[in-house]
Amino acid sequence: MSIGQPIALTLAASAHRAPPNTGLPRLVCEQQSPLVLPTLFRASHRYANENIAHFVKDRKEMLKGVVLQYPARGTNVAPWSGRGGGLASSSIAKGFLRPAVREVLIVVGLFALFAALTLPMFVSTESRDVRVSDGQIAIPRTLLAQRPVVLEGEWSIERIAQGGRQNRALLKVPGPWEGLRMPNGHRLRAGEAMLYRLTVHDVPAGDYRMFLPSIWGASQVYVDGRLRSSSGRMGFSAATSVYELRRHDVGFSTEGGDVRLAIAITTYNDIKNGLRIAPVMGTAATMDQWIALVWARTFYISVTFVLIGLFALIVYVNRPVDRSSLYLALGAFGLLGVQGIHGLQNLLLVAAPGLSHELLYAALILCTYGGIIAWVAYVEALFPDRTRRHWYLLLQAIVAVCGTFVAGLLIVGGTLLATRVISLFLVCMVMTFVFVFSRTISAVREGRDGAILLFLGQVAVVVSTGLQATVNLNFIAPGPIARIDLAGYGLIIFAFTHLVVLARRWSVAIVSAEVLSEDLGRLLEVNSAVASESHLVSLLERIAGVTSRILDAERTSIFIHDPERGELWTLVAEGMEAREIRIPEDRGIAGHSFQLGQAVHVSDPYSDPRFNPAVDRETGFVTRNMLCSPLVTRDGRKLGVLQVLNSRLNEGFKERDMTRLAAFSAQAAVAIDNANLFAAVLESRNYNERILSSMSSGVVTLQDDARRARLNDAAARILGVSKDDAETADAREFVGSANPWLAEEIAQVAAGEVSKTFLDSELVTVGNGTISANLSLVPLRDGDRATGVLMMIDDISASKRLEGTIRRFMTQEVMDQVLAHDGDALFGSACQASILFADIRGFTTMAEALTARETVELLNELFTEMYEAVAGANGVLDKYMGDAIMAVYGAPLASDQDALNAVTSAMEMLRMLDLINARRADRDAAPVRIGMGISTGEVVAGTIGSPKRMDYTVIGDSVNLAARLQELTKTYGVDLLLCEDTAAAVMGRVETREIDVIRVRGRKRPAKIFEAVAPSRAADTGRKASLVAYGKGRTNLLSRNWQGAIADFEEAVAQDPSDMPAKVMLERARTLSQRAPESN
Repeated sequence: MSIGQPIALTLAASAHRAPPNTGLPRLVCEQQSPLVLPTLFRASHRYANENIAHFVKDRKEMLKGVVLQYPARGTNVAPWSGRGGGLASSSIAKGFLRPAVREVLIVVGLFALFAALTLPMFVSTESRDVRVSDGQIAIPRTLLAQRPVVLEGEWSIERIAQGGRQNRALLKVPGPWEGLRMPNGHRLRAGEAMLYRLTVHDVPAGDYRMFLPSIWGASQVYVDGRLRSSSGRMGFSAATSVYELRRHDVGFSTEGGDVRLAIAITTYNDIKNGLRIAPVMGTAATMDQWIALVWARTFYISVTFVLIGLFALIVYVNRPVDRSSLYLALGAFGLLGVQGIHGLQNLLLVAAPGLSHELLYAALILCTYGGIIAWVAYVEALFPDRTRRHWYLLLQAIVAVCGTFVAGLLIVGGTLLATRVISLFLVCMVMTFVFVFSRTISAVREGRDGAILLFLGQVAVVVSTGLQATVNLNFIAPGPIARIDLAGYGLIIFAFTHLVVLARRWSVAIVSAEVLSEDLGRLLEVNSAVASESHLVSLLERIAGVTSRILDAERTSIFIHDPERGELWTLVAEGMEAREIRIPEDRGIAGHSFQLGQAVHVSDPYSDPRFNPAVDRETGFVTRNMLCSPLVTRDGRKLGVLQVLNSRLNEGFKERDMTRLAAFSAQAAVAIDNANLFAAVLESRNYNERILSSMSSGVVTLQDDARRARLNDAAARILGVSKDDAETADAREFVGSANPWLAEEIAQVAAGEVSKTFLDSELVTVGNGTISANLSLVPLRDGDRATGVLMMIDDISASKRLEGTIRRFMTQEVMDQVLAHDGDALFGSACQASILFADIRGFTTMAEALTARETVELLNELFTEMYEAVAGANGVLDKYMGDAIMAVYGAPLASDQDALNAVTSAMEMLRMLDLINARRADRDAAPVRIGMGISTGEVVAGTIGSPKRMDYTVIGDSVNLAARLQELTKTYGVDLLLCEDTAAAVMGRVETREIDVIRVRGRKRPAKIFEAVAPSRAADTGRKASLVAYGKGRTNLLSRNWQGAIADFEEAVAQDPSDMPAKVMLERARTLSQRAPESN
């Protein structure tokens, strides 16, 4: 490939083993050592950066999707084995396992483990083998001694009136009495006072207990005619009855024989009536165990919802955009409230003895309807469907209206009226189940992550609740299923599924964030490589490797366009031995993409007529899917094709991969275009230098009013000066100072654009030697514009010497030191120096209120004082940069006091600034603040600049760090920041404190930064205490003692409210206490 020939490239990715046909051969090249590209080409990166912006936007959208809803499920396959370009055999088996099947297997495994750990707690020990008949029951002694017995069956029931008990009938327990016809023809209403009776025959002597679940009303329990337990106050009307929702735990003893049980109930304020759950009786020992199990089960359910609610709330606090976590927390707390009211009434009454029946019912309404709303919102947030969002809004409106209506009835008519519309709750529940199931089933069909788990959890709730109802209604004979608390266990399964879904969503968000960070890091790595890597093959290999990793592809190849032969040839191809493959520029998918100048996505290449299988046949590779993107420069020139083969994901490449590929295509195009430009410039330069070097006459080009000169070897020899010195010094010094006549002639030629020739002229050289020479002066032109003078010298004798221009760059004292060393340091030397950057804070805003003259006067006033502070500490004021200055201490000649001199200058600037602000205050002018950064390290000092302007300055990492520290003074609210080396150099002579640890671009190790405290502030008592507390806080922060750090930084702020670094560290400590980083 010729130097001037334009080149284009393509990335071609490859994958598993090949069929007899094959498309594009690949080439693998070993990575070369990087070389630095000229700054000339870095401007061309803007084109690539535009594509990077699209890439970043695409990746952020992916992360946003993870937070708000689940993306389509994908399956990663095992890594590429690296042998023959294929996949490891085990990865193939994993890849063909359907993601849905794998998720179901995982879910089943989780449920099995969960059931093994929790199901024993929900297996009841009570017996249902004996039933009550005609108000009597005979329990076998062995059964009564071993297990509690559920007293289900036909109890004797009597109506209690003011005149005494009336009639007697039989009523099934559990069950309501409403609608039961008494022997006298009276049909019982919901609001009645009733007495349940039961005779237990042949009870052995001993201690016994009877457990009666909570009743929505007033109730009393009698054993053998004696009142053993009471809840509320019995009455014969709503006005005389006082309700109390409480469970009865009645203990009694008997000497053997029959035991008569009686339960009186009054329900005038509630439509719920009767014994909804049958009492349980047993010996004291068996009942102790049974009641403990019931309480443990209730407490376990409550704690589960508490933990889920708190976990979801923590997730929401740390990621407010994740609203589904907020809805899950609200739903969990709502279910917790319902569970607490129904299962922990006794504890509620202990905690709030004055809690009325109405308030309890109001809390139940709030928790119930609020929980439904939160549940529906949670499902909608997980699996949004904008096409059916109106159904979601309608359901939420209906539930909210129903809840408000029931609450209004409670306020107006009390609990009796509110409970009469209990059917509204059932309607809301049915509609909610229909909505949730339909939305979840749709999510399962769409393959959204977490949908299967959530669906199975809802199925578990419905199935368990239905089975519990059939057991309670005696539709299922007593057996193993009847002994399980199905309703409670269904709630636990439901909560467990949500916990797993929440954990999975959080982990997916973290993984996606890590992938995004990694992808952006790799893309920035490529972007940096384009600016620093001049070896084209090495750079393109890096681009190909990063492309394969980010797109999760098996192979990437780069094809270059050869316009002379009309072919695309592989410059870089992963998975191939070092061989070159050429294809016609209009053949195959790569050729099609190149011809059209458009990206192409092919999911099944062998069914695509454009695909060229010849390469697969030649390389033994199987192409399953592919992406191709043309490499196009900003001006529209096509350089080649970037080709990626075989996604490792089952579903192949996605549309977002096209956007990501475009970013890498732009990077590759920039790299190739830069390489072409670099090669052309280098060739032209080498050509010109070969011509000039071969000439015996001296050639001098004078530009910028004869200040800048370039010489060939002959001219340097004739004038007695080195080429490097001549090209960095003012040409008037070594050409015109000793030859005034020549300077005048050069000026006339430059102004008049007329050539002149001087024969046998006396020319004084740099070494004050005199030579005779023939001179020719010719004006240089760039089109119609004169740019300089070309001087041709034919040496008749020969001598010249270059003088420097260091007076332009430094003070007299520094200049004398440089001259004492023969001026060698002027033209480029490495030395230890301290760099100071100082910037006027808020100057732009301040200048808007000033006239142009006032702005200049303000700058002159400040810069005059700053210059005196720099010069007074043996510093060199390097340059003015708008409202900022840069000063150097130790360049070109270093000393052991440079760091201290720099800090002393900064302190003097702060002192002078206080005086200036005092004068400005007398004029009612706003005070001025400055921020300064000082860095110490090795720099390169010398005359540096463009051909049109050169200055003596310093460059290096320490310069960049000083500028960065000056910018960071805004972040930490301080006046002066030092690097670690500067702080170490002035330790003990200047009061410093460690501010933070930052990561500096180009350095692997994080750098510590310090604040230099002005003596006037260090002497303040409150400031001293603040500095001590701050130091302790930093120590605790680095040792991961978050609470200790918070306390110390709060103390520092309390001692000195103006201490901004303490406030910054306090906020950081609080953040880390909530979300601590990993220990490594």
